[in-house]
Amino acid sequence: EQIRAAQSPPLGCGLGRVKRGAFVRLFQATRQRLRRHGELIAMCIALKRAEMQRIVEGVHLLMESNLPDEDPDIRELIFGRGFTHTNLERSTTFLEFASLEKRWDKLVAR
Repeated sequence: EQIRAAQSPPLGCGLGRVKRGAFVRLFQATRQRLRRHGELIAMCIALKRAEMQRIVEGVHLLMESNLPDEDPDIRELIFGRGFTHTNLERSTTFLEFASLEKRWDKLVAR
């Protein structure tokens, strides 16, 4: 706000001069917020990855049960669809992970 107020009229009420420290504080605060956003994104990805691991475990329990033998729709849904720990670990980039999440979400929602 100090920087905006220091602009010359009609944009502000100052002479158009601002001390260097105001810009330094602005950029430092912005960098700090961006770092924090990155930490929050990493934390969300870790939480999502843990939930997707639960899906893998649930699908593996289904595979070992008698239900796929009794229900052909479930059999088609869970076998050969990539519900593996390897696929989950292989998705290292954000885009790969997002793509895997989207694909698994569609399959689980059936």
